[in-house]
Amino acid sequence: MMSEIAADLPELRCVDEVENLEESLLEAVRKNIVRRERFLIFETPFFFIGVVMLLLTEWFLCRRFNLFQSSFPSQLMKMVI
Repeated sequence: MMSEIAADLPELRCVDEVENLEESLLEAVRKNIVRRERFLIFETPFFFIGVVMLLLTEWFLCRRFNLFQSSFPSQLMKMVI
């Protein structure tokens, strides 16, 4: 019945073509979904926080056990003077 009416009215044929075009475009878009790779190092702050915590721990332990080389700055000052 609908096809008989569509044959008489060119506007309805255009509507059918638009619907078909819309469906085929949606299918094409769904097929071309690109999955994006996730790099947890850059997308979450946990890696950065972990590196900062490691550096702070190293600094704290060096201060606690006096592991800094105190002779280097004094030798540098002797070279400058």
